Amino acid sequence: MQPTAQRPNVLFLMADQYRHDYLGCAGAGFVRTSNLDRLAGRGVRFAQCVTDCPVCTPACIGLATGLRPSRLGPLDNASYLPQLAPPAHTRQQADPERERRDRAL
Repeated sequence: MQPTAQRPNVLFLMADQYRHDYLGCAGAGFVRTSNLDRLAGRGVRFAQCVTDCPVCTPACIGLATGLRPSRLGPLDNASYLPQLAPPAHTRQQADPERERRDRAL
């Protein structure tokens, strides 16, 4: 294991509920996002990212686990990732319709 001083210092921020171009650093002069602009200026801003799930909670669960939400099961904002379940096995209930859709993917 590397000493702490040699490890990269990574802060990952994922903000949602706004359009991709509604940031000052993205050219939107009609909105003030000074803190996000300052962070973007000192770090890396990914401007060409997309999500495979446009709903907030499943998208965050997919990002946290590295797995597609459609494979895990959370498809709405009432979903959650159980703390005790391994990420690949979060779907606790058998749902024949969901299984059929997943196989079709």
